[in-house]
Amino acid sequence: MRIFYVCSDFGVPVYGHKGASIHLRAMANAFAGLGHTVQVLSPAIERAGNADFQLSVLDPVDLEPHLPALDALRRADRAFGPTAAGHPSRVAQEVRNILYNQLLEAAAPRLRDFGADFVYERYALFGAGGLGLARALGVPHVLEVNAPLCLEQERARGLHLGDVARAVEARVWRETDAMLAVSAELAARACAEGAPRDRVHVVANGVDVERFEAAAGQGARVRQALGLGLGPVIGFVGSLKSWHGTDVLLDAFTLLHPRWPTARLLLVGDGPKGDALRATARSRGLDGAVVFTGAVDHARVPELLDAMDLTVAPYLPAEDFYFSPLKVYESLAAGKPVVASRLGQITDLVEAGYVEPAVPGDPASLAQAIEAVLADPKTALGRAERGREWTHRERTWAANARRAADLAATTALVRR
Repeated sequence: MRIFYVCSDFGVPVYGHKGASIHLRAMANAFAGLGHTVQVLSPAIERAGNADFQLSVLDPVDLEPHLPALDALRRADRAFGPTAAGHPSRVAQEVRNILYNQLLEAAAPRLRDFGADFVYERYALFGAGGLGLARALGVPHVLEVNAPLCLEQERARGLHLGDVARAVEARVWRETDAMLAVSAELAARACAEGAPRDRVHVVANGVDVERFEAAAGQGARVRQALGLGLGPVIGFVGSLKSWHGTDVLLDAFTLLHPRWPTARLLLVGDGPKGDALRATARSRGLDGAVVFTGAVDHARVPELLDAMDLTVAPYLPAEDFYFSPLKVYESLAAGKPVVASRLGQITDLVEAGYVEPAVPGDPASLAQAIEAVLADPKTALGRAERGREWTHRERTWAANARRAADLAATTALVRR
């Protein structure tokens, strides 16, 4: 099949290093690996040395005719005042996103020669261009939804054009031919907001399992390079943001360390909490026991995971935990014992016997769960191996791409 892969999010560069960019490339490569021809459409193409992505990519749709209007809006942003959340005005960016929808749809005539069989769109705030393109070309539209973006944006930065954003979200969720939601919680939210239940499918995040297999045996070198000593090494991989619970993890490690004096806590990644976490570790005399790598290229994650004896995903309590925990799947793919907060999709992994659970936001519970793994490594490794086999069987990007293509093919038959 021939696929247009649309990502209209200006904050997700095709060749970027953030998680969303990695996800985009992984799915595109998975489609190609199944023999499909993929053409990515994006306004954010930064050709900056990601050799793992060599598919054909169209240049961004030209926004030049609209730049004077956008420049005027940027100059006037101060007049709009801050958003309800107190952040600076983002009206120019919001209008830019809306304009990209129109430009993408208008490009349909020159894109027709590609002969697309369906359009696969990564849902973006204000993003409906992929749906418009699919309708203009007369082909199915498959929508990947990773989060309720209107809700997230309103919480994090606020929205000036919130009514427009919500209307676009409602439209694209209702009208897509097939929605791939990354969790049951997100699927339920979409259905509650009007998405037809028979078009909503739960497809969790995938893992590039071959990379984790290739990294086996590299851990000893990494441990030596980072000065991790005898261990055991307790690891975290992800951005150091508040909802990831790294404060709770550091508190739990503080409780553990007197009983496991050679243990090391390895924090891979960086973010807004980084400086505060470093200061707390110093104030508790844990400088040598807590190791921060700072931001790392995702290509290094497999070897860093190989250096860990167990990994922790200490998410904080949340009533609407709609995430698909990629860091947990990657740890399982690497064959590592995992301790994680019992929330959302993680509950399924706990009940399947792959993950040791902890009470979200509770340092004592987290310390107890980590110690249970450290005290019985044989049982923990057996559980980890079962998790590894499951991940390699059920949680691959290839499986996700196959599901999307099958849904598009079924929809195409119905449309005929």
